[in-house]
Amino acid sequence: MAYTSTSIDFNTIVGSYRPEVMEENDIHKYIKSMPKEDVNLLINEFQYIISNDLIDLDFAYLRTGCDFLDKETALSFFQALLDYLEGKGEQPDIYEYID
Repeated sequence: MAYTSTSIDFNTIVGSYRPEVMEENDIHKYIKSMPKEDVNLLINEFQYIISNDLIDLDFAYLRTGCDFLDKETALSFFQALLDYLEGKGEQPDIYEYID
């Protein structure tokens, strides 16, 4: 696995799903508190990570603390989160993606 550095905002949003944190209900408030420019940077970061195939099971586990069924499922979760950030979908329920 190649290490991929991610921003504080990325880690905060994705880390909200960690089992020891479980603050995913606060994601909406966190995003609303961010300047629009920062939200756009976050969206660009998600797009870059997804389009460059940087998400694997290790990447997903390190950021969420959750075991995904497979790489495709992890990628689907991150894509759903990106869709949510872009206003194209609902906030994903991680329990639909993890083992």
